[in-house]
Order: sequence, then C-alpha cells, then structure tokens
Amino acid sequence: MKKAGTIIGAIALTFVIGGALILGNAAFAAKTAAAIIGSPAAISAANLETVSNVKTDREITGNVLDSGGENKAVVMKTLPNGSTVLVEYSYGADGAEATVTYSADGTVRKYAGDAAEAAIERFGGPKRDRPNRYVEGQPSESDITKKFAASTAVTAIADKYALTTETLDRFNVTTTFYSAYEDISGAVWFVRLYPVNVDDFSEIGAYSAILSAATGDPLQILSATDGKG
Repeated sequence: MKKAGTIIGAIALTFVIGGALILGNAAFAAKTAAAIIGSPAAISAANLETVSNVKTDREITGNVLDSGGENKAVVMKTLPNGSTVLVEYSYGADGAEATVTYSADGTVRKYAGDAAEAAIERFGGPKRDRPNRYVEGQPSESDITKKFAASTAVTAIADKYALTTETLDRFNVTTTFYSAYEDISGAVWFVRLYPVNVDDFSEIGAYSAILSAATGDPLQILSATDGKG
C-alpha cells in the first residue's frame, strides 16, 4: 500500500510540474511541487483526475488538494506580463479564504471574506453570488499604477466629451482600486472627476472612468448625465 501511494503521488506531481512548465514557469512549479510533497496528506487517487484536468492557454484550474481533512482548491494563472499567480483557496463557515502568491517577486497576500471571493474570481476561480459587489483593495506589482490610471482616465474622458485643458483644471481627480466592482471581471481602477468648486457642477458636470487594473484599458467612461458620473 505504501508503494502504491508513492506511485500515485509521483503521477500527480508529474501533472502539476508538467502543467506549470506549459506556462513557462519551471521555477514556480518546483516551489508548488515542494509544497504539495510537504503537505500532511498526499493527493488521493480520487483527486487524481482533477489534477490532470489542466488548461494550457491562459491558466491551470481544477487542482484540488485534500490537506488535513480541509478541501482546498488551487488555481494558477499567467498574467499579461508573463508572470504566474498561484491562488490557494477554500470556502468555510466563516466565508472564503485565499492565499495569493506572485511568482514575479514572491509576494504572498492573504484575503478573507469578500476580498477573498474577489481574488478567487479575478484569477480564474469560480464566481459566486456575493452581496457586496464593491471591494476595495491594493494593486499588485502586475497592475497599472495609480498615477497611470488617473492619467489614462483623464485622457479618455477628455477625448470622449471634448473637454479642454481649462475645463479639466476645474476638477478634482480621485482614484480608487477595487478588487471587485459590480459584475466586471477582474480588478479595476475607478477614476472620478468632480468639480473643485461644487457650485460649478451645473456648468461642467462630473465624470468617471473604470479601467482594467491589469491592462489599463477603459471599460466604462461616463458623465453625470449618463446617470453614474
């Protein structure tokens, strides 16, 4: 029995390393494999099928580990910059928990509750109904910076609504990072332009833009007359 368990573990380990090599992150695969070997319980034969169920385009999903009686899932995703993110997550009585590890710099972030749900969705995990669709967070190294987001949003707003430099100077610009925002897939930067002098609202209005945190692409550009500016 001991020998059979060793063989099963070796097969599962081969799948994990092979999937990660497809993503071009061999070093990260070695770290992931080491973590699995050192876990209290090996991957069971029942989970072997899900371990081999990998995607080779942008992400690897479905690697379910049985560790200490607590079911945890792992999703790996390749970001636009070529680095890999490993997310280990679980759902319990107290809500979701997620540990996110970035291969680029070894950064590890832990989330709980709504923030964990948003992180799980962002990197390719399952989407579930959440009462709070707006979760503020912090950008990662792979996200565009706050300064770049503000500059990109202001330019996009000015182009769409033909705002002059003189008009733009009459606005305050606020920028907020959301790990979850309504039904938009992935994290976003929300940039809002509101008059410095509130009495100017009737003349120049207010504007907002939502950008993809990963790429900086504008997802929504709105004015107050659109109902959400």
